Amino acid sequence: MRSDIRPADARRLWIAATCLAVAALLLWLPALSTPFWGDDYLFLEDAFRARLEHEPWWTPFWPDSRYQFWRPLGHETYWRFVEGVLGSDPWAAHLVSLSLWLLGCLSVGLVGASLARGLRWEGAWPTGALAAAIYAVLALHFTPIHWTSSGDSLLIVLFTALALAAWTASPMSTPRVRALLSVSIPALQLLALFSKESAAVIPLLMLCMSVLTGPRCKPGRPEVVAWVACVALIVAWLVVGRRFVFPLPPQYALAIEGNVLRNIASLAAWTLNVPREALRMAILGPRVEGLLWAFAAALPMAALVWMAGCTLSKRMSPVQGTALAAFALVGYGPYFLLSWQSYEYYAQVAAILPAVVLARAAMLSKRTTAALALLVLSSCIAVEGSRWVGYPGLIGRARTGEEQLAKLVAREILEPAVPELSSPLLISVSNAHEFYAIGSAGLAWRLAWDQSDIAIVDGCRSQADVVLDFQGGDVAIVECGADEPDDLLI
Repeated sequence: MRSDIRPADARRLWIAATCLAVAALLLWLPALSTPFWGDDYLFLEDAFRARLEHEPWWTPFWPDSRYQFWRPLGHETYWRFVEGVLGSDPWAAHLVSLSLWLLGCLSVGLVGASLARGLRWEGAWPTGALAAAIYAVLALHFTPIHWTSSGDSLLIVLFTALALAAWTASPMSTPRVRALLSVSIPALQLLALFSKESAAVIPLLMLCMSVLTGPRCKPGRPEVVAWVACVALIVAWLVVGRRFVFPLPPQYALAIEGNVLRNIASLAAWTLNVPREALRMAILGPRVEGLLWAFAAALPMAALVWMAGCTLSKRMSPVQGTALAAFALVGYGPYFLLSWQSYEYYAQVAAILPAVVLARAAMLSKRTTAALALLVLSSCIAVEGSRWVGYPGLIGRARTGEEQLAKLVAREILEPAVPELSSPLLISVSNAHEFYAIGSAGLAWRLAWDQSDIAIVDGCRSQADVVLDFQGGDVAIVECGADEPDDLLI
């Protein structure tokens, strides 16, 4: 983008960024009330066991056993902090998630400020502030903020954005600062790899940034050495990591079939702020409501993108436009071949540079307030709708599971004698997808039982059995020996 463009008034931009930041906080603060659910309980059990066995802090980085994913910082270390320091408090855990989200957004702001300096835009810091605020409001943060198990996705945004900011700023810095920034880049690369596998694309993202910024940020010897070190770390991580992971499960299998087109369409949907729950409804039903919801969230965002395109179409060179598109595609690259799974937060890294470009467009536009209002409207429709929808939505499923656990725990406290639950604890499940929000790990954690003493069965095995029956969002105790077995609703 040419540097002779006069930006909007700095004070007005700071006010816009502040208003957008307040909107983002109001949008995401309700996530603090989200309970633990699903994989959260598995990680809590593992962290609790590690504490009881006095495992050293470095054990996850060179484990004796295999994992589904080797993410020693994003999973094991993170959950040891939640269990050991935060006392397994879901409110405190979600507060940490919000803090990581905030740090990630501020890091995106550093990317925006560094890019503004590299392209000689006026108002580098207002650009960064507006980029951070725009990124903060995007609906694609929904799952990581509401699900503690996705904390690794918040970490990958933080370390990736910091690495990109250091990469962009380093060539423009004094020799001493340049040396520090160059050394920090491989360190951030390693932290990102320990958080999530998608960090392997960071060197390619750096190249996209260099193409976009041009000669002023051309990598010199310190940056080239740092880049080569990052690639070497990735190769070493790929080789070493094989001994610590199981083969990919079916839901994470890679394929080159119709799933590629589906994932391309998913990226387009995430770009337009379409919530995952709306896509699920549009595909599985109720289709009309899902399509209406998707369009309601997408139309304001599409209008914003159109306004940004009109503003920047004559100010971005074809090379810069290609670099921007390449950044988004590379950032989402690890997920194009997934055969089944698709979540909006997969696009968090891919959205870093587009958020900066949207901030630049807002600065140059005469309709800044209208543009940012469209963004807030789109995200509110997406986020609040995702919170409101019940099962089989993610948060609806989490709420249902928490309600069942709360009823069960309350019954055992208030009415412990009718009837007694014995070991092994037998569980009958009518809907495994719904029960996933609890799982045997959740029951073991909340009831203070050993998970090995919980068994899932199809029904009564003998007249002496007492079975917990999870069905239709409720949980009941079935005494198999009764003449006329009554389901005692908890």
